[in-house]
Amino acid sequence: MLRALRDPAQVPLLSIAQRDDLYRTLRLEGLLPHLGARLRDQHAEAWGQLPERERDLLTGAIAFADDRERMLWWEANRIRRALADCAFKPVLLKGAAYALAGLPNARGRLAADVDILVAEAELAAAEAAFLAHGWEHVKLDEYDQRYYREWMHELPPLRHKGRLTELDVHHTILPRTARLKPDAAQLLAQAVPLNDDPAWRGFTRLSDCDLVLHAATHLFHDGDIERGLRGLMDVDMLLRHFDVTVGEPFWQALPQRAAQMDLAKPLYLALRYGRILLHTPIPAAVDMAMAAFAPARWRLAGLDALIIRALIPGSPEGAGGLNPAGKLLLYLRGHWMRMPPGLLLSHLTRKGARRWGPHVWHRRTV
Repeated sequence: MLRALRDPAQVPLLSIAQRDDLYRTLRLEGLLPHLGARLRDQHAEAWGQLPERERDLLTGAIAFADDRERMLWWEANRIRRALADCAFKPVLLKGAAYALAGLPNARGRLAADVDILVAEAELAAAEAAFLAHGWEHVKLDEYDQRYYREWMHELPPLRHKGRLTELDVHHTILPRTARLKPDAAQLLAQAVPLNDDPAWRGFTRLSDCDLVLHAATHLFHDGDIERGLRGLMDVDMLLRHFDVTVGEPFWQALPQRAAQMDLAKPLYLALRYGRILLHTPIPAAVDMAMAAFAPARWRLAGLDALIIRALIPGSPEGAGGLNPAGKLLLYLRGHWMRMPPGLLLSHLTRKGARRWGPHVWHRRTV
């Protein structure tokens, strides 16, 4: 599978059984349209060597991803309409930013929701505007509302009443309680125009370096590393894109910006596992600059044992991948990075009680 993602032209060289496993695994990982789009658009000869039924399979996956991208454009349009009377414009994040900025990792990428970033001082105005234009809160429980508003980096998730699409309104990119403390004001200050279309004037995306840092941080600090191969692909493709379009100035700025934003640790991990799994090209000077942020050897060995297995998907039948103990360790690591010990214990206790409380046992005994 990794060989196919590194070089899609190799796909026709696989056996029929290998391609069957490949397609099923990539579907589970949300990467089937990504592979299909790269094959069709960049490797025409290899695409033509595939049997017609496989091209049809991949074409269907691409069509589904295209529909999700149209959703992003329309939701961004609706966000623009909802905020028309506000004095600020949002920074689009992740999938919406990739799509509307025309970045290469947007092709064939499956998006589930829309994420935006606004200054914390603008949160109340943004929330009021969205509620007035058909969005409503998904999390209505008093504890969930407090959890998001006091401790997290975003408002409680919003869902549109008619379209059922979800919107996450961020005021920074990591929880308030997280161990790393990126400066949201710096993210907003260095945001760049979204695209050249006058209709989107005022809308922005993160700077080149910050796009990479956010993708790395979401994967290794704020996200779910298991099934995280798509996130690593985002980092890989962004790095390759800026290597070509910007070149050495980008690579010189990236380690400096990571240190300035307190995000050097997730960037180190993204570069390390991108190189190991996807053969992401990293200049030697960047390696030297990032070496200062490497974990201790014993910790790095433990991370390698967990993260590499988590990022490499098992078979569709469940073979391979990370075992339950490893999944638990990564789950606890993710929460440990997000919360101080006291709050973490209280939060996990409450989540456990909610999941395994008396109502669960009542359902199991009736």
